[in-house]
Parts: sequence; C-alpha cells; structure tokens
Amino acid sequence: MTLKTKRWDAAAQLDTPERIVLYLEAAFEDGDPALIAAAIGDAAKAYGMTRLAKKTGARARGALSCAQRQRQSGVHDGAQGAAGAGAQAVAG
Repeated sequence: MTLKTKRWDAAAQLDTPERIVLYLEAAFEDGDPALIAAAIGDAAKAYGMTRLAKKTGARARGALSCAQRQRQSGVHDGAQGAAGAGAQAVAG
C-alpha cells in the first residue's frame, strides 16, 4: 500500500498576528537555529513579502532572498538580515 501525502505549508496556518507570534515563540523556545530560521521564513511568507517590504522599506525580492538565506546558513545571518530590514526583537 502506497502512502499518499500532501504538501503542507506552515505559512498557510499563520493567518493572524497572534498565531504568528505563538509560532515564533515556540521556535525560539526550542532553540534550534535551523528551526528558528525556518519559522522566521514561514512568518515572513505568511505576513506577505510585499507587505513586509512596504513596512520595512526593503525590496520584496531582497526580503525573500534573506528568508531563503536564513534557512541555508542559520539564525545568525538571518538575524542580521532581519535587523537590516528593520525588524526589532521584543522581549515578552
């Protein structure tokens, strides 16, 4: 018997700011840099790259490239890219 699967996109489930925050908090609590980078990319995708670019003054293509680099190189480069795009860390 063949197992059939469907592609699942976390960003599709992040449909409110509250869900995005909870998702990111869970990733940071885990502490795995690859998971954190993936969660940041998912959150950015969910928020909308164009909206993100408008809010931060960055170009949408540049923001997308940053999210892709985060997944490949770890959280350090991603944090630098997010900070460069105008993101701020908020302690809660």
